[in-house]
Amino acid sequence: FKEFFILYQPRDIVSGDFYWVDEVDDCIVFAAADCTGHGVPGAMVNIMCSNLLRKVISEEKIIDPGKALDRVSSLLLRLLESENGFVSDGMDIGLCVWNKKKNEMKFAGANHPFYLIRNEELNITKSNKQPIGYFQDKISFSTHTVQVTKGDQIILFSDGYKDQFGGTKGKKFGIRRFNNVLLKYSSKSLYDQKKALHQELDKWMENEDQVDDICIFSIKV
Repeated sequence: FKEFFILYQPRDIVSGDFYWVDEVDDCIVFAAADCTGHGVPGAMVNIMCSNLLRKVISEEKIIDPGKALDRVSSLLLRLLESENGFVSDGMDIGLCVWNKKKNEMKFAGANHPFYLIRNEELNITKSNKQPIGYFQDKISFSTHTVQVTKGDQIILFSDGYKDQFGGTKGKKFGIRRFNNVLLKYSSKSLYDQKKALHQELDKWMENEDQVDDICIFSIKV
């Protein structure tokens, strides 16, 4: 990417969140994911899920995002299967496939939306409301296609930033406040946006401890 930022702030030394990038043929594939747990348990699921993502996309070359997430979920369930059924480990993820020749962005998500900022306006593509892993009424993941233009900003993120407690009343930062912060600094360079997001978070937290891993991954087309 010519311009990007990654705000990656584990709660502990290691993290259940991860970001991921690869290039397959004419496409750049990138993702931000949030695995079950944090610290060492979260990091173990992180390793398992990121390896499965690499297997499906880099080795099997399944680059339709919805189909890729279906395949990753299927493989994860096989790994986690036990005599008593399935355990609850898994991940939420936003997965994008950018075809630079066609100016086409494909997206699929498991509980993680796709944010596009164009001309200082935020456009949100919703994800499937189900995780990668066990889910009782599971359906196939949907692939969404968006035509992108030069200057568009794409943002993928875990829920750690918006779920951070702080402020004068000790409440969560919240998705509305998060969206407003993104728009407030959207005219700045991505370097300055990352710096501003750090500052806004530090100001919000004050003396509060970080409650979850944080991962925000943004690029400019």
